[in-house]
Amino acid sequence: MLIDCGTTHNLISVKLVKELELEVTPTNPYFVEVGDEHKIRCQGMYKSLPTELQDLQLRQNCYLFELGF
Repeated sequence: MLIDCGTTHNLISVKLVKELELEVTPTNPYFVEVGDEHKIRCQGMYKSLPTELQDLQLRQNCYLFELGF
């Protein structure tokens, strides 16, 4: 999972979603622009992922993206 305060959306690996058998919410296709300005077409999101950062508990919507790990 990638959370970046400098981006518009949080991303989660397609592979991780499949491995954990998470329920994907369909979305319209969207494009993610990566560091070299290349745009990758993606689709789907995982809604309300429980996330804990130190003592802060959040629920994040995460858009599917192959993170390349």
